[in-house]
Amino acid sequence: MTTTTEIRNFIFDVGRVLVSYTADQMFLEHGLSIADSERICREIFQNPYWPLSDYGTLPIEQMLEGYGKIYPEDYPVIRWFVENCREQVIPRPRLWEKVHALKEKGYGLFILSNYNDYFWEQQIEGLPFLGDMDGILVSCREHMVKPEPRFFKLLLDRYGLKPEECLFLDDLENNTAAAGSLGINAVTMEAEEEILSFLEGYLK
Repeated sequence: MTTTTEIRNFIFDVGRVLVSYTADQMFLEHGLSIADSERICREIFQNPYWPLSDYGTLPIEQMLEGYGKIYPEDYPVIRWFVENCREQVIPRPRLWEKVHALKEKGYGLFILSNYNDYFWEQQIEGLPFLGDMDGILVSCREHMVKPEPRFFKLLLDRYGLKPEECLFLDDLENNTAAAGSLGINAVTMEAEEEILSFLEGYLK
């Protein structure tokens, strides 16, 4: 980790960093058991269709059609979840305020996130922190995903960033490791309080 005086830009993941999620709770409130909730989460997020949608190569309706063929008994609940995915997001307004304070202090702010187009539109478009960003790269729009090094390189090249002047925050170690291999300072964090405390060190 470098010192705060060397960092000029922050690169943020979105999911489980700038927002949190509550998929399990959604299913429980929909009347499913814990076991059913866990099973359907695996079916949705661990299926090969999910990364294809993040790549932007599988439209949402085709993804749903695929789920329907593989998991016909669970398909009604899966479709309900997708259509109501906005309810999955847990805002982190205190963190957004901290991000805005970084902007006012003169740091460059960027997003590098794996997201499919439908979920991005439903869950993220219009959230306040987007207005503070100097650049946003979403996987579905670039047809590349983390932890592919080329995705990080695209961000650096597009916005003229020096890797040693950037600090990347992500909730997955394989993503921060990929960033680190390119000379980008990177930390793995997910808990909101931990991220708040960490960012405060750059505001003093």
